[in-house]
Amino acid sequence: MSPLRRMKRPPSKMTAKPGSHLLRVPLVILLIVMEDIYETDREAFLNFRLVSKACRNESQYLFFRDFTIHDRTLLGPSLSSKMLERLKDRDEATREYVRHLKIGPFKDEDKFELEISPVLEDILRSVKNLQDLTWSANCAPPPAMLDLFHELYPLAHLHFILRNRTFQPLSRSLLSSPQLYTLDTEIYSTIPEHTGHSLSELSLIKNILPASLQVLRISTLDVDGVLQRAQFEDWESVTYSVFNFDFQLGDRFPALLELALRHDEFALTAENCNLWARATSWERLQRLDLPKGASHEFIASLTNRAINLKYLRFHINLRTHWSPYRPHRNGTWDPYSQNDSLPVLAGFLASIKSLHTLDFGVKSIDILTYYLCVILQSLHGSLKSLTISDMGGEDHSGPIDYTPDMLAWDPEHYKEVLELTPGLEHLDARISTVDRVVGNWKGRVIEGFQKMSMAPLPSKANMHLYRTYNGGDGRAANGEMASLYGDIGQPIPNDLATVESDDLEPMAQFIREFLMDRVIKYIVRPSKVLLHILPMHRREPMAAGTDVEFVHEKIVSAVANASVYVLAILILIAPIATFTVVQEQTSRMIIMPLFCLLLTASAQLMGPRSMPLFILVTAYFQAMVVFVTITNDWQVTQ
Repeated sequence: MSPLRRMKRPPSKMTAKPGSHLLRVPLVILLIVMEDIYETDREAFLNFRLVSKACRNESQYLFFRDFTIHDRTLLGPSLSSKMLERLKDRDEATREYVRHLKIGPFKDEDKFELEISPVLEDILRSVKNLQDLTWSANCAPPPAMLDLFHELYPLAHLHFILRNRTFQPLSRSLLSSPQLYTLDTEIYSTIPEHTGHSLSELSLIKNILPASLQVLRISTLDVDGVLQRAQFEDWESVTYSVFNFDFQLGDRFPALLELALRHDEFALTAENCNLWARATSWERLQRLDLPKGASHEFIASLTNRAINLKYLRFHINLRTHWSPYRPHRNGTWDPYSQNDSLPVLAGFLASIKSLHTLDFGVKSIDILTYYLCVILQSLHGSLKSLTISDMGGEDHSGPIDYTPDMLAWDPEHYKEVLELTPGLEHLDARISTVDRVVGNWKGRVIEGFQKMSMAPLPSKANMHLYRTYNGGDGRAANGEMASLYGDIGQPIPNDLATVESDDLEPMAQFIREFLMDRVIKYIVRPSKVLLHILPMHRREPMAAGTDVEFVHEKIVSAVANASVYVLAILILIAPIATFTVVQEQTSRMIIMPLFCLLLTASAQLMGPRSMPLFILVTAYFQAMVVFVTITNDWQVTQ
């Protein structure tokens, strides 16, 4: 039997809270819960393991499902060494749990070569259920280890992540692996000439990649210096061509789930993009990452092809001057020819069925505002997450005498964005260096935004709403900086003055919110008029309407207390009238506590000043008990 079923609560005489029934559920249900927490929130999963020793034991298979060997943190080296010993132990159950083995990255390359690399083959033999192997070291895996991986786990996926690459050729055996699933690498190249030609490894990437590849992320490193260039020219993998994948008729390329081109030197011409579209299928593409932009031709080639895209990061580099050395730079859009470029982008986005996440940036507030409106209209409200940025730009084509505040968006700009994205749940806007807005919502954001934008200056009662919706570094719905209202969980700033007083009883707050107009019309104004008629209280003539907007809180409290007293009297009269009709003893015993509860509830409307009514409730209850007893005895005597 699982230890989850044997657990018992320790004996205790005092229990502050009722015991949790979580550990009493069937084990199969608990495992389903742990699986879901593990997939959705890793931090919550780690906290869940701390509930009990049984939870730690039963979650071992999930905790060690992803196992990383690295030295990037303070505890990384010691933990990795201990886990390596556990994985080599044939009697250790941990090796049965590992599904994803991650190797690297490493700061100390010598330690990796001396201590970790020699035992990697033993580790591969010890883990029995491996499904994924991620190699993040800054060198290629040993050929013997790669062959052993192919032999032992022919159905597993290989993920190769090469960052901080040394000046060494790429491994052909690794790139051609039939199990290669992810390739995230830096490639070397020379600066493209005025014709767009350069020395690079792009042709090797294009010609050798297997059909199993699903994720391709490429960034570039410049070959630096004459000596390094001479060595680079001798590499077998280097070719001299236009800086793109140089597709030819008949070429085939893997149908990717994710593509990232993280450089602006790619010369993606119309011919090259059309050949690329013929060589692959863009319909499977779900993530497209273009942080340095892309040419009009590349975007046009994806239109009506990459229709299942879910994530798009696209930043536009505006061409402010022409460089004779880099005329083929990718993604340099001319801001003065928007009529030519913007329809291409809008048509591409309109062809996507359901884009959920968009990260868009332009190094100009004006161009960002103009482009974003058209982009959001093209997406038909499908976005769930939106990140926008002017990329720290300082370009401004507005009035010459603008002030620094004009470099930030007005609340109307944010309102327009939210109206165009009714299903938005996350917004991250970085506009210049003075405006940062971050918001998270559940449900339809525009409904909550409209309610807050229509509200007056915030009172202390709803301060937590402004804090929750806006955070501390954004703007509130009324345009003010949210930091004005203090941080979440902290006291309200002493220098914050609100329009309305919140130190009122519940009944007074109800009257203020819903009955204030009637109170002013029928109580406050007539009493003030009468007061001004009396000779001893004669004052200056009242201006019309001046007493409508300002009412002292003591007046509201007095009206509220009077209302509560009237309500309490009515509640006291009601049971007396009821008992004259109801003669049955059992019915009276049932009715009496109900009226006591009503009277107690009415006392709560007075807030902390309700103690006299509580005393009255106690006396009333005792009197009714005596009344019922005497009545019962009298009926028995009769």
